[in-house]
Amino acid sequence: MPEIGITETPVRKIRRNCNPLKTAGVDIRVGTIKEVTLLTDLSSPAMKLAIDLGKLGVMNAVCPQTSDPTVNLREAQVLCLVNTPSRSIGGHRSDVLVLGCMAGSAAVLATLQGSAPEGTEIR
Repeated sequence: MPEIGITETPVRKIRRNCNPLKTAGVDIRVGTIKEVTLLTDLSSPAMKLAIDLGKLGVMNAVCPQTSDPTVNLREAQVLCLVNTPSRSIGGHRSDVLVLGCMAGSAAVLATLQGSAPEGTEIR
């Protein structure tokens, strides 16, 4: 039987302390929604959220309306991108970007399954 040549592939050392979010300059924090205001003066259904981010303070976010605006979002914990410039959306100030996705014409917010202190950094 012919001998099969086996060559070893060098194994790269894995960096255990690598944080791809930090490498990309992304700062995502846990925030708790404290107030929800439906915005009727914009071209598409939207809502303004006041979000408590702990030591970072309470910041506003304007986002598309969820599928059922009657669902109480108060005290829901959401993931927020906090190191983006503030912007004005239809005259409403938005300081942070709430992570989520669109399901048809409604927003689905990225929320926590458990709970964490406001301002906790996502790594």
